[in-house]
Amino acid sequence: MNTEEQFLKIEFQQKLEEADYFFNLPSPETAPYDNKYKAREILQNLLKHHFFDSDNEFRAEYKKICQAIIKMKLGENFSETEENGLAEGFYRQALELFQQLQYEDMRQYFNYLQELYNIYGLLCINRDENEMGLAFLGKSKELYTNLLASLDCQELDGKKPKTIVNITSQFKDSETQRFSYVYEGGVCPTKTESLYTHTLFYLAQAYTKLGRREQAAQYCGETMKRQHATSTYELKDFCVNCISLAEYYQGIGNFAQAQYLLLVGESIIPEGKKRKLRATFQMSLGHMMLDYMTYNVKALKSDTKEQEMQNFAKIINNKNLFFESVKTVPFPNLKVAKDMEEIKSIFRQSNTQFKRALEYFRLDGFVTEHIQIIDGQSSLYKQLIELEDNFQLVIAMLDKRAQLLEPIYKELNPKAYIETWQKILVELSEIYHDMFNINFNELFLNTNKPPKQSKIKEMNSQGEKAITLFEQIAQILLDDKDAQKDTSYYHSIVNAKFNNAKIYSKLYRAEKKDKVEMLTKSLNTYKWISKYINEEVIKFGALDGIFSQELKICNEMCELLPNKIDKVNNS
Repeated sequence: MNTEEQFLKIEFQQKLEEADYFFNLPSPETAPYDNKYKAREILQNLLKHHFFDSDNEFRAEYKKICQAIIKMKLGENFSETEENGLAEGFYRQALELFQQLQYEDMRQYFNYLQELYNIYGLLCINRDENEMGLAFLGKSKELYTNLLASLDCQELDGKKPKTIVNITSQFKDSETQRFSYVYEGGVCPTKTESLYTHTLFYLAQAYTKLGRREQAAQYCGETMKRQHATSTYELKDFCVNCISLAEYYQGIGNFAQAQYLLLVGESIIPEGKKRKLRATFQMSLGHMMLDYMTYNVKALKSDTKEQEMQNFAKIINNKNLFFESVKTVPFPNLKVAKDMEEIKSIFRQSNTQFKRALEYFRLDGFVTEHIQIIDGQSSLYKQLIELEDNFQLVIAMLDKRAQLLEPIYKELNPKAYIETWQKILVELSEIYHDMFNINFNELFLNTNKPPKQSKIKEMNSQGEKAITLFEQIAQILLDDKDAQKDTSYYHSIVNAKFNNAKIYSKLYRAEKKDKVEMLTKSLNTYKWISKYINEEVIKFGALDGIFSQELKICNEMCELLPNKIDKVNNS
């Protein structure tokens, strides 16, 4: 063994192993980088070895290789001690040295190149240099696909292997015998696959930052498939990715794919453990089925044609991602609902998931999640109402929505959860308003039968609750000095007051004086609206066609109601 070989096979090997030992050795908390600095010193001294001074032809190629390996390790070292500028410099030098190798020699150092392209890709992404990051990651991806294509891939069960790990014949004993010395390089199948998984993960990040969601979803899915197949995932991270990816497919109407991802994620949770994580999946499944139901309700209401329904079914059931390693979860086949009964079936599936999630997400402790679930359940009934013709069933479902939302409205701190509380306030006001109007029409307009007192009492109660809630909405907006006074702001106030003016005129009162009182309140509310539009809305330049129409109605009612009040007084 000559001097050069002695250095490469003994000293170079030993010093790298020694540096690796200190690099991975935990340091005391008082000096967290001590062992990293020891490893760094070994590497820096190794770079000064006289082996690198000679122009010997034998040494030329190995000189580049050894320097590249040392500089790459120094880059990792400086990165670990948060000296990122210096780390990037060493990574750059290492990449330049590897790229100087002859093409036939370069393949032996495939894993180093793969890792360096990944590192540069991630560095660029973290600096928001996403296009440059994509270029580096593209090179890493190309390295992998070219290597896979260049190998003599023997068919397994009639299929070409999809990963390098499957190609055992060309990597026999690669980690223990074939490539025993660091300077010789070598391709490690397991590391190759691991680095390629990282490439796909970083590509998903880059495309997400660029807003290219379809490509981000594709690479995220591929990353997850590989992680699951090799059991290299963190449970919580994998579950979060399942939920995030499901939300993407849910948003584009691919509900079967969304459901599949959620079921896959839930399936890997150990039985009886991670209750919050399981409840999160149940909540997500509830919302997914709610969106699926909403799409179907819209299709039924619009009397969608057969061809459009078939296209809708294809979108719903498009299979973009399937985990061959998950044997217990088949890919779902969702149908386009053809009638109310099938809509109710979707309703029940969604509501079941919401109920399961509620067993864990109580209001006391999980305010946000609890409200999201209750809002989801309320929305389920709202969708059913869209297709229901029976007014009694509509009233019952509106009442159910009120029962769901009212406890939260009463228990929630409006100062701590101002936006959520106000949203529920608006929902409840509209629910009671709808119930009042439906009951009024059925009791006084759609029948010749005299109304029952119990029904009148129920109707009046609904109207009075609506008035209280609408008045609260208007007052909150009027008192909010920081509110942006745009058209939407003024519409919200005027609509709340307008609804109350109409309700006052419809509330049933048996006594003459009570009738007059309600009509007077209605008149005064119309007067208030007229004055508000003339003095506030016009002054801020927010008057539009809707306001003009409302102002016209207010002026008409201000003329008609005094006559109506006189008639009641004189009757």
